[in-house]
Amino acid sequence: MTKAELVALRYKDIDLERSQLHVHCQETKEYAFRDDGEYHLSAHKVVGYTKSDAGDRYVYLVPEAKEIIKRIQNANEINGESQQEFLFVKNGERIKARAVVYQLDRCLSAVSIKHKSIHKARKTYVSALIDGGVNINEIRKQVGHADVRTTYACYCYNRFGEEATNRQIASVLDFNTKKTNEKSVQDQCYKKVTTSDHKIIPFQDNRNREILSK
Repeated sequence: MTKAELVALRYKDIDLERSQLHVHCQETKEYAFRDDGEYHLSAHKVVGYTKSDAGDRYVYLVPEAKEIIKRIQNANEINGESQQEFLFVKNGERIKARAVVYQLDRCLSAVSIKHKSIHKARKTYVSALIDGGVNINEIRKQVGHADVRTTYACYCYNRFGEEATNRQIASVLDFNTKKTNEKSVQDQCYKKVTTSDHKIIPFQDNRNREILSK
Protein backbone atom coordinates (compact mmCIF):
# COMPACT_ATOMS: atom_id res chain seq x y z
CA MET A 1 0.00 0.00 0.00
CA THR A 2 1.04 3.58 -0.54
CA LYS A 3 1.07 5.98 2.41
CA ALA A 4 -1.87 7.84 0.85
CA GLU A 5 -3.87 4.59 0.74
CA LEU A 6 -2.81 3.60 4.25
CA VAL A 7 -4.17 6.72 5.96
CA ALA A 8 -7.44 6.39 4.01
CA LEU A 9 -8.28 3.00 5.53
CA ARG A 10 -11.65 2.88 7.22
CA TYR A 11 -12.86 0.33 9.75
CA LYS A 12 -15.32 -1.01 7.18
CA ASP A 13 -12.41 -1.77 4.81
CA ILE A 14 -10.92 -4.28 7.25
CA ASP A 15 -11.99 -7.92 7.25
CA LEU A 16 -9.92 -9.83 9.79
CA GLU A 17 -12.00 -12.99 9.36
CA ARG A 18 -11.04 -13.20 5.69
CA SER A 19 -7.55 -11.76 6.32
CA GLN A 20 -7.86 -8.91 3.87
CA LEU A 21 -8.11 -5.16 3.40
CA HIS A 22 -10.21 -3.48 0.74
CA VAL A 23 -8.03 -0.75 -0.73
CA HIS A 24 -10.12 1.66 -2.78
CA CYS A 25 -9.46 5.16 -1.41
CA GLN A 26 -6.51 7.49 -0.98
CA GLU A 27 -5.55 10.83 0.46
CA THR A 28 -5.13 13.64 -2.04
CA LYS A 29 -3.91 17.22 -1.77
CA GLU A 30 -5.95 20.20 -2.86
CA TYR A 31 -4.29 23.41 -3.98
CA ALA A 32 -5.65 26.91 -4.42
CA PHE A 33 -4.49 30.41 -5.26
CA ARG A 34 -4.08 32.86 -2.41
CA ASP A 35 -5.04 36.50 -2.67
CA ASP A 36 -1.43 37.29 -3.51
CA GLY A 37 -1.64 34.98 -6.53
CA GLU A 38 0.59 32.24 -5.07
CA TYR A 39 -0.41 28.60 -5.48
CA HIS A 40 -0.52 26.77 -2.11
CA LEU A 41 -1.73 23.60 -0.41
CA SER A 42 -5.21 24.23 0.92
CA ALA A 43 -6.43 20.84 2.20
CA HIS A 44 -5.94 17.09 2.50
CA LYS A 45 -8.98 14.97 1.67
CA VAL A 46 -9.86 11.31 1.10
CA VAL A 47 -11.30 10.43 -2.30
CA GLY A 48 -13.03 7.22 -3.35
CA TYR A 49 -10.48 6.13 -5.92
CA THR A 50 -6.79 5.27 -6.25
CA LYS A 51 -4.26 6.15 -8.95
CA SER A 52 -5.74 3.62 -11.40
CA ASP A 53 -8.67 1.24 -11.70
CA ALA A 54 -6.27 -1.58 -10.80
CA GLY A 55 -5.70 0.16 -7.47
CA ASP A 56 -9.12 -0.94 -6.22
CA ARG A 57 -8.08 -4.27 -4.73
CA TYR A 58 -8.07 -6.67 -1.80
CA VAL A 59 -4.75 -7.02 0.00
CA TYR A 60 -3.93 -10.16 1.94
CA LEU A 61 -3.11 -9.76 5.64
CA VAL A 62 -0.49 -12.03 7.18
CA PRO A 63 -1.12 -13.03 10.83
CA GLU A 64 1.34 -10.44 12.17
CA ALA A 65 -0.41 -7.66 10.23
CA LYS A 66 -3.74 -8.73 11.70
CA GLU A 67 -2.29 -8.56 15.21
CA ILE A 68 -0.95 -5.05 14.57
CA ILE A 69 -4.38 -3.91 13.37
CA LYS A 70 -5.99 -5.38 16.49
CA ARG A 71 -3.50 -3.47 18.65
CA ILE A 72 -4.33 -0.24 16.80
CA GLN A 73 -8.04 -0.85 17.26
CA ASN A 74 -7.49 -1.53 20.96
CA ALA A 75 -5.41 1.64 21.34
CA ASN A 76 -8.16 3.65 19.60
CA GLU A 77 -10.69 2.29 22.07
CA ILE A 78 -8.51 3.14 25.07
CA ASN A 79 -7.91 6.65 23.73
CA GLY A 80 -11.57 7.24 22.95
CA GLU A 81 -11.01 7.19 19.19
CA SER A 82 -12.91 3.98 18.39
CA GLN A 83 -15.97 5.86 17.10
CA GLN A 84 -13.97 7.49 14.34
CA GLU A 85 -14.46 6.41 10.73
CA PHE A 86 -10.78 5.89 9.95
CA LEU A 87 -8.32 3.43 11.44
CA PHE A 88 -5.43 5.86 11.87
CA VAL A 89 -6.62 8.78 13.97
CA LYS A 90 -5.33 11.12 16.64
CA ASN A 91 -7.29 13.61 18.73
CA GLY A 92 -10.40 12.94 16.70
CA GLU A 93 -8.79 13.60 13.34
CA ARG A 94 -7.51 11.36 10.60
CA ILE A 95 -3.72 11.08 10.47
CA LYS A 96 -2.20 12.56 7.32
CA ALA A 97 0.19 10.73 5.01
CA ARG A 98 3.13 12.91 6.07
CA ALA A 99 2.71 11.60 9.64
CA VAL A 100 3.39 8.06 8.38
CA VAL A 101 6.69 9.22 6.88
CA TYR A 102 7.61 10.92 10.15
CA GLN A 103 6.84 7.83 12.25
CA LEU A 104 8.75 5.57 9.84
CA ASP A 105 11.81 7.80 10.15
CA ARG A 106 11.57 7.64 13.95
CA CYS A 107 11.43 3.84 13.90
CA LEU A 108 14.35 3.55 11.51
CA SER A 109 16.42 5.97 13.58
CA ALA A 110 15.71 3.95 16.73
CA VAL A 111 17.28 0.85 15.15
CA SER A 112 20.12 2.77 13.43
CA ILE A 113 18.86 2.37 9.86
CA LYS A 114 19.19 5.25 7.43
CA HIS A 115 16.10 6.83 5.89
CA LYS A 116 13.94 4.53 3.77
CA SER A 117 10.79 5.68 2.00
CA ILE A 118 7.42 3.94 1.98
CA HIS A 119 8.00 3.43 -1.73
CA LYS A 120 11.13 1.39 -0.98
CA ALA A 121 9.07 -0.72 1.41
CA ARG A 122 6.70 -1.47 -1.49
CA LYS A 123 9.66 -2.50 -3.63
CA THR A 124 10.89 -4.82 -0.89
CA TYR A 125 7.40 -6.31 -0.58
CA VAL A 126 7.19 -7.02 -4.31
CA SER A 127 10.73 -8.41 -4.52
CA ALA A 128 10.14 -10.71 -1.55
CA LEU A 129 6.98 -12.11 -3.14
CA ILE A 130 8.77 -12.66 -6.46
CA ASP A 131 11.67 -14.39 -4.68
CA GLY A 132 9.11 -16.57 -2.89
CA GLY A 133 7.61 -17.75 -6.17
CA VAL A 134 4.22 -16.03 -5.86
CA ASN A 135 2.41 -15.73 -9.19
CA ILE A 136 3.37 -12.41 -10.80
CA ASN A 137 -0.21 -11.55 -11.72
CA GLU A 138 -1.27 -12.00 -8.08
CA ILE A 139 1.61 -9.74 -7.01
CA ARG A 140 0.50 -7.14 -9.57
CA LYS A 141 -3.00 -7.17 -8.12
CA GLN A 142 -1.75 -6.94 -4.52
CA VAL A 143 0.10 -3.69 -5.22
CA GLY A 144 -2.44 -2.21 -7.63
CA HIS A 145 -0.50 -2.22 -10.89
CA ALA A 146 -2.36 -2.29 -14.20
CA ASP A 147 0.52 -3.99 -16.02
CA VAL A 148 3.01 -6.64 -14.83
CA ARG A 149 5.71 -4.75 -16.75
CA THR A 150 5.49 -2.02 -14.12
CA THR A 151 5.84 -4.62 -11.37
CA TYR A 152 8.92 -6.17 -12.96
CA ALA A 153 10.62 -3.02 -14.27
CA CYS A 154 10.11 -0.67 -11.32
CA TYR A 155 9.55 -2.82 -8.23
CA CYS A 156 11.69 -5.93 -8.63
CA TYR A 157 15.31 -5.83 -7.52
CA ASN A 158 17.89 -8.23 -6.14
CA ARG A 159 17.70 -8.33 -2.34
CA PHE A 160 20.82 -10.47 -1.98
CA GLY A 161 24.55 -9.83 -2.17
CA GLU A 162 26.86 -11.15 -4.86
CA GLU A 163 27.87 -14.27 -2.92
CA ALA A 164 24.29 -15.25 -2.09
CA THR A 165 23.20 -14.57 -5.67
CA ASN A 166 25.97 -16.80 -7.02
CA ARG A 167 24.87 -19.60 -4.69
CA GLN A 168 21.31 -19.26 -5.98
CA ILE A 169 22.46 -19.43 -9.59
CA ALA A 170 24.64 -22.47 -8.89
CA SER A 171 21.80 -24.20 -7.05
CA VAL A 172 19.37 -23.71 -9.93
CA LEU A 173 21.85 -24.79 -12.60
CA ASP A 174 22.98 -27.83 -10.60
CA PHE A 175 19.36 -28.85 -10.08
CA ASN A 176 18.59 -28.59 -13.80
CA THR A 177 21.75 -30.59 -14.63
CA LYS A 178 20.66 -33.34 -12.22
CA LYS A 179 17.21 -33.45 -13.81
CA THR A 180 18.78 -33.73 -17.27
CA ASN A 181 21.01 -36.60 -16.16
CA GLU A 182 18.12 -38.44 -14.54
CA LYS A 183 16.02 -38.08 -17.67
CA SER A 184 18.90 -39.38 -19.79
CA VAL A 185 19.13 -42.55 -17.66
CA GLN A 186 15.38 -43.08 -17.87
CA ASP A 187 15.40 -42.61 -21.64
CA GLN A 188 18.10 -45.26 -21.97
CA CYS A 189 16.22 -47.72 -19.78
CA TYR A 190 12.92 -47.35 -21.63
CA LYS A 191 14.31 -46.90 -25.12
CA LYS A 192 12.19 -48.66 -27.75
CA VAL A 193 14.05 -51.28 -29.75
CA THR A 194 13.24 -51.11 -33.46
CA THR A 195 12.45 -54.45 -35.11
CA SER A 196 11.24 -55.50 -38.49
CA ASP A 197 7.59 -55.33 -37.47
CA HIS A 198 8.04 -52.11 -35.34
CA LYS A 199 5.80 -53.55 -32.61
CA ILE A 200 8.07 -55.31 -30.13
CA ILE A 201 9.08 -53.29 -27.05
CA PRO A 202 11.27 -55.42 -24.77
CA PHE A 203 11.14 -55.11 -20.96
CA GLN A 204 14.08 -53.39 -19.29
CA ASP A 205 16.80 -55.77 -18.16
CA ASN A 206 17.91 -56.19 -14.56
CA ARG A 207 20.86 -53.84 -15.01
CA ASN A 208 18.60 -50.95 -15.99
CA ARG A 209 16.28 -51.69 -13.08
CA GLU A 210 19.22 -51.29 -10.75
CA ILE A 211 20.05 -47.93 -12.34
CA LEU A 212 16.51 -46.63 -11.79
CA SER A 213 16.39 -47.85 -8.19
CA LYS A 214 19.46 -45.80 -7.23
